[in-house]
Amino acid sequence: MSSEPSTSSISSPSRSRPSRKTAGIIVLVIALAGMAAYWTAGTGLQTPAFAETTADAAAAPAAGPPYEASTVVVISSSITSPSLQYPPPPLTRDMLDQQEAVASLMITDRAHLASVLQDKQVQATSWYQQNPDPGQRFENLQKSLRVESAPGTGLVTISFRATNAGDSATIVNAVARCFIEAVEHQYRGVLSSRLDVLMKQETDLKRMIKQIRDQKDTSITAALGLPGAFSGLNLAAEMWRLLAAELARSNIEEIHLKIAFDELKNKEPARDARATSEPAPTATAPADANSLERIMAAETEWLKAVWVQTALQERLDQAKAEIRDADRRLAQYQTLTDEEAILFKQYEQIQGDIGEVQVLMRLSDHGLVRIINPA
Repeated sequence: MSSEPSTSSISSPSRSRPSRKTAGIIVLVIALAGMAAYWTAGTGLQTPAFAETTADAAAAPAAGPPYEASTVVVISSSITSPSLQYPPPPLTRDMLDQQEAVASLMITDRAHLASVLQDKQVQATSWYQQNPDPGQRFENLQKSLRVESAPGTGLVTISFRATNAGDSATIVNAVARCFIEAVEHQYRGVLSSRLDVLMKQETDLKRMIKQIRDQKDTSITAALGLPGAFSGLNLAAEMWRLLAAELARSNIEEIHLKIAFDELKNKEPARDARATSEPAPTATAPADANSLERIMAAETEWLKAVWVQTALQERLDQAKAEIRDADRRLAQYQTLTDEEAILFKQYEQIQGDIGEVQVLMRLSDHGLVRIINPA
């Protein structure tokens, strides 16, 4: 029997497994390919296919990232009811919270936003040009605007987002500026109204003071007929004093004349002092002519004294009436003087208030609200 191998065994193909060395080489190649890809991505190198995809993406239009700009305003006084004194009183925490809420409402108010869109600097921005439709422009302004406040501080932050950083800053600064202008305009309106009221009160007080002074200087003095009111009042009292003294002297003189007349008359009891020169029917002898003349003369002097006394009494009564009238006018004069003092004090107060409001009007441009951190 032959020992050579058979032909069939030599011609059949070999199907043996790969060796361990070959498997290790394959794994090494895969690992190196992965490292090459990671290094390529980390260094920015691109394969031709990846570079083509990126170039296509860059060729497409992109809006770009949004930029937000912010500005901070501080409220230092009430914007709802501005103070009419300088410096304005400090605001409490609750009042600051209220003013911050009011500021937020004013900033986002439609009328305020409409004034922002009328700003020349805003109209020059690319944001404004890219929003040609007024309604869409207004809506975009509302959506991109944000207002925040720090409670109890008076600080209000206004922010605006746009695709252009310069536009964001321009628009947010315009929003803050228009808000401050609106507050100042409202404040000046309040001050102007207050000033009008004060000026009218000042005019009325000046007129009233002049009327009182005219009454003191003309009406009272004209009634007394003297150039000075107090001189006239003093003269009435002096006149009464002189008349009283004269009446007292006249009374004494009248008494003396009456006594003298009675004495002469009693010396001729059979004849009346007023009898004529004809003899009485019962008289036994004619009266002495000289005695009769003396009696009649004494009676005449006494009657004259009575008449003078009566006239002085009438004048004295008139002087008393004048004194009562003078007292009334003096009381009126004093009342007018007191009224004048009160009105003049009010007039001085009004003048002070007018000066204060005028100062506030000059300072109203940098008073209530100001920007402390513009964008």
